[in-house]
Amino acid sequence: MSQNTHPGRITYQEGTDFASKSDEELMRHYQEGEQGAFVALFERHSGRVLGFY
Repeated sequence: MSQNTHPGRITYQEGTDFASKSDEELMRHYQEGEQGAFVALFERHSGRVLGFY
């Protein structure tokens, strides 16, 4: 995994920019085995989820 120079954007070796993907697209990537998609989802929603507790 390599980090892009743009803050808040996670880019992986294959060049997938997960920050620009919808939640549905990220879930599809995750179901296909791309762990980075889950990281992007977690980072996108963790504040709201953790704030709920």
